[in-house]
Amino acid sequence: MLVGRIALQRASVDDGALRPTIVNDDAAPSLARPPRPGPLSRNRDFVLLWSSQAVSVFGTRVAAIAYPLLVLSLTDSPAKVGLVSFANWIPAVLFGLPAGALVDRWNRKRVMIWCDLGRAAALGSIVAALAAGVLTFPQILAVAFCDRTLGLLFSPAEMSALRRVVPAPQLSRAIARNESREYSALLLGPPAGGALFALARSAPFLADTLSYCASAIGLLLIKVEFQEGPSVRTRLRHEIAEGVSHVWREPFLRTTVLLEAGSNFVSNGIAIVAIVVARQSLGASSTDVGLMFAVAAVGGLAGSLVAPAAQPRMHPRIVVAIGTWSWALIVPLFALAPNAYVLGTFFAAILFTAPAWNSVVSARRISFVPDRVQGRVQSATSLFSLGAIALGTLAAGFLLGWLGRDATVAFFALSMVGVALTATAAPSVRRALAA
Repeated sequence: MLVGRIALQRASVDDGALRPTIVNDDAAPSLARPPRPGPLSRNRDFVLLWSSQAVSVFGTRVAAIAYPLLVLSLTDSPAKVGLVSFANWIPAVLFGLPAGALVDRWNRKRVMIWCDLGRAAALGSIVAALAAGVLTFPQILAVAFCDRTLGLLFSPAEMSALRRVVPAPQLSRAIARNESREYSALLLGPPAGGALFALARSAPFLADTLSYCASAIGLLLIKVEFQEGPSVRTRLRHEIAEGVSHVWREPFLRTTVLLEAGSNFVSNGIAIVAIVVARQSLGASSTDVGLMFAVAAVGGLAGSLVAPAAQPRMHPRIVVAIGTWSWALIVPLFALAPNAYVLGTFFAAILFTAPAWNSVVSARRISFVPDRVQGRVQSATSLFSLGAIALGTLAAGFLLGWLGRDATVAFFALSMVGVALTATAAPSVRRALAA
């Protein structure tokens, strides 16, 4: 009997498609196998990158829960909560594509450090304005916009740097580690942010300011360069088009990017619904709202621990199908939650499937894209996924003020059903499920 595994590789340079190929492990001579890389825990540069971003992500989660709480305390307006979230995500649509091209042109490590320092200055301005008693709603909008704009440069640079820091066979495991970092921050950050906000409205933003400074220090200590060498520059619009074409030529990436955008539209819109409903309708305190997202993070953290073991046993498109249909079934339950902690439990169920999706799709993007266009490809995918977040949060704020909780939840539930149906009906998904 032939003992082999299913591997995915490019069929040709021209079509850029991924085709299944049988690789016979037994037939491969042992001398041809490269030596196994050491554990990630002994990779100094990865540990520095991971830990510095763990601090930064924690600070971001602390401040993220404080934004809507601050706006509600100043204006008592769900629509303005949606506007701030929209301002925080709309830069992905405006600047996402050129950001990726610029990251591929510039020194990625320097870009990340300057972005950290710029974001620290932006968040610090809220701390200073609150201390002086002069904070305005337009300033909150401006800081949210600036924070995300700099993040658009930072994120593709970090994802592209991972390929230089971690050996190729360990990329999936490294990304799964990053997923656990994200959900650990989601577990700990919102409760800390809610408690800090109850202590002082400026405290969560001060914590985020300090976390960006810590991130910059960690990046300075990393020895490896974050790209292979200087890129060959052409016109910026040609470089942007090259990144988009890499995504659009690949059926798996093209389909999952659109599905990811729809899922982000729903999940982040529902997050705004949960915060506003918990605070205004269910009488939750700022600490309760933080704990609600801590409960949600338990699901994401559990999923991040399961993902490394589940990913080799499940085809990526099966992961996509399970994720979309489970979300479609859970979203309607948000209209029935009697308190903030039940809302958090529903979110935990949603987030459980997210790490497997992210590790599968992100590893594929990194592995099959040349280093010179990594930033552009990451930004092209973010254009859809982050742009959908902006629209979802904006829609949630206005729909809550206009139609109320039940109709808003119904809107997002129907939207998620549409995403799930698309995932099931797409030819690439059907072929994968039949394989």
